[in-house]
Amino acid sequence: MTAAWRAARVRPAEALLEASAEPLRLGPARWALGLAAVGGGVALIITVPVGGALAGPAALCLAIGAALLSPVVLGLLAAALSWPLRAGPGAAGLLASTAVATHRRRAGAVAAPIVLIVALAGTQAIADASTRASIQHVTAQRVRAPYVLVANAGQGLPAATTRTTGQLPGVRAAAGLLPTTVFLLDPGLDNFGSPWDAAGLDPAAVPGTLDLGLQAGSLPSLTGSTIAISSTLAGHAHIRVGAILNARLADLTPARLRVGAIYQRALGLGDIVLPLPLAEAHTAVVLDSAIFVSGPPAIGAALAQLARSMPGTAVLTGPSTCRPSGRPRKPARGRSGCSSACSSPSPRWPC
Repeated sequence: MTAAWRAARVRPAEALLEASAEPLRLGPARWALGLAAVGGGVALIITVPVGGALAGPAALCLAIGAALLSPVVLGLLAAALSWPLRAGPGAAGLLASTAVATHRRRAGAVAAPIVLIVALAGTQAIADASTRASIQHVTAQRVRAPYVLVANAGQGLPAATTRTTGQLPGVRAAAGLLPTTVFLLDPGLDNFGSPWDAAGLDPAAVPGTLDLGLQAGSLPSLTGSTIAISSTLAGHAHIRVGAILNARLADLTPARLRVGAIYQRALGLGDIVLPLPLAEAHTAVVLDSAIFVSGPPAIGAALAQLARSMPGTAVLTGPSTCRPSGRPRKPARGRSGCSSACSSPSPRWPC
């Protein structure tokens, strides 16, 4: 609207004058805003890890800075590109080279929106890919169970399925993972008004199925209102084992939660682990996202039969279920060991 209003007020003679000569320098306000945007983007890149939550704002700051300073920054690139054009055949190359060199600042201004779009789209794509790769890597380190039960439709499995699975012959442990949320109310932990991702787990079933990368405390202490938190959350507010957190559970019930353990591998799981009875009592829909099962390879047939008796349930297998006859395939370069596949007919769990 501003550009259209200005263009409507320009007189014909002034329009011809502006078309023949471009401005010599940028205004001081544009210089200041452009340098501030670039400085803010560089500061975010230095202080925030790659693929962090502020990767988008950092890219936006740099793109805004490039747009504000485009007549200078991109203008120099446009002038450099004019030399290859001059080598073009005939008068077309000479005219194109002269036009780019003469109006290099205008060419830079036209390129600014393209830079902005490419920066934002590229940052989002790279951040998503980096997040997926990080989750896959951490999940591969966390999952120790050779078998995982999941719902094909992604709706979850009833809690009774975990109990049934644990009673199968040969099953050593069956750990159901119940997704839930927790609102932390203490200063610095409000997560900008959003709940923290959490999970309900039975600590007794965790050994042999999941390795959370315990850093402090103990998982058997997770009873009653005692919880475990991720090292990221603990470091964010300098929380130690034994601290008391004021919170609201998924159904907004107020609670005072005691920190009994701190774990490292939180990606794909959540930053808070609740005792399973506490999570089930305050979650609207009690459906496990997955059931991790440990035991000898012989339990595979029993699990497959259980899955057939419950439509929509699938049995996924991990690398530890590969037998020597499976002849595991060499993992591709750059991937973790969970990428190696064997000739087992069962689907793989998504590491």
